[in-house]
Amino acid sequence: MIDFLLSAPSRYSYSPERSMKHELDLISAAMKSLDSSTSFLPSDRLKYNVYRMLDGSPYTYFMEFALAGYDKASLDAKMDNGHLVISSKTDSKEKEDREYTHRGIAACQDFSSRYYIGKDVEVKSAKFADGLLTIELENLVPEEQKPRSISIL
Repeated sequence: MIDFLLSAPSRYSYSPERSMKHELDLISAAMKSLDSSTSFLPSDRLKYNVYRMLDGSPYTYFMEFALAGYDKASLDAKMDNGHLVISSKTDSKEKEDREYTHRGIAACQDFSSRYYIGKDVEVKSAKFADGLLTIELENLVPEEQKPRSISIL
């Protein structure tokens, strides 16, 4: 089991570029290995991106979920013991006046998906716009573990 997703840069061989690439590789591998055991979407899992802004903090990451057709009121996001839980409850009575011959848009389905992001990660914000749910995450790294300059006298 993966016991962390975001980690502080190594204090022994620190290179910002190497460390960030390594961390993004870890995130990608961790996300691919996760179960979304309670997801009921046809694809078995939400489609998502994990990224960080190059001009931002090296400890801030974003998870972006594709939720076309869902509305903000039906979505819920919460942290539960190091897991980010994204879920939706839709009003199934809303579309009873239709008989579908093909139902390919997932917006009519309830779902719940869990992603382990670690206990030392804090959710800073969540925003839903244009069918994308964007969650800002910050890896809480103690000051003594962050890289710092040493003045040479």
